[in-house]
Amino acid sequence: MKRLLRFRSLMRLPQLLRLSFRLIQDARVPTAAKAMTIGAIALVLSPLDLPGWVPIVGQGLDVVVIVAILERFIKSAPVAVVREHATALDLSEEFVRAHE
Repeated sequence: MKRLLRFRSLMRLPQLLRLSFRLIQDARVPTAAKAMTIGAIALVLSPLDLPGWVPIVGQGLDVVVIVAILERFIKSAPVAVVREHATALDLSEEFVRAHE
C-alpha cells in the first residue's frame, strides 16, 4: 500500500511542480501561503532530515510529503487563479477539480 502511495505521488509531482511554480510567481496568491510552502519544502529537503538518511525510504517519504505540501498550497490559492494557470499548462479538468 505504501509503495502504491509513493508511486501515485511521484506520478503527480511533475504537474504539481509546474502549477505551483506558476502560482508562486502570481501576485494574486497570498504571500503567506507562498512563504509557508517554500519553507516547508526547504525543511523537507534539509540535510538535517533524519529519515532521509535511510536509503530509498527517506527519499520516498520526502516525495509524498512534498506532494502533500504542494497540493495544500494549490488548494489555498484562489480557484480562478489555479484554473487560469492549469488551463495555460493544459492540465486536465479532472486534475483541476481534484485541487479545488
